[in-house]
Amino acid sequence: MTEEPLRQPADFSNDALLARVAEVVGDITADKVGAVLAAYWAIHEGDPIGMVRRDPETGAIAHRTEESGVGIWRVSLPNGETYNDMQPSLPWPEVTFQ
Repeated sequence: MTEEPLRQPADFSNDALLARVAEVVGDITADKVGAVLAAYWAIHEGDPIGMVRRDPETGAIAHRTEESGVGIWRVSLPNGETYNDMQPSLPWPEVTFQ
């Protein structure tokens, strides 16, 4: 699976903005400000909460939920095993209910 580039607002990578935030906050570099903003954006992007996807190869079912304010995938395998996945989106087809 290829990792998609982070789709964050342009301001979050604006050097002048990052430098100004670092100056206001103090004791932090502009690079660290950028890393924090990118991490914040990463945990809030991705598929919407409630989406369901199914892996056609393994039969795994994943549903997007929120845990402590962070979107995660709860994945259930046909053998009963479960795990959490922190990716913003999964490459599997969406399951629709009619």
